[in-house]
Amino acid sequence: MVAGKEREYHNLVDQLRNAIRKINSNFNADEYLLHFLKSVELVPKGEIENCSFTSWCRFPVYMVDYGWGKPKWVCTTTMPLKNLVIL
Repeated sequence: MVAGKEREYHNLVDQLRNAIRKINSNFNADEYLLHFLKSVELVPKGEIENCSFTSWCRFPVYMVDYGWGKPKWVCTTTMPLKNLVIL
């Protein structure tokens, strides 16, 4: 981020929608992995800030039965990750 410049997030939703639309049958997982690995190297150096979003919506966690019945409540464990959103 350039010093003295305010962060602008008003286009973030549009950028996320456009990125999600690009993921289709032509999605190149190898290209994504290379980009991801490069970004992982830059985060500890402070060169980029990472924001992660994931969703458990429609994930059948309440349907799992390990032998003692279906769960009444499901949650994550403590995750020491900055800027992580789990829906």
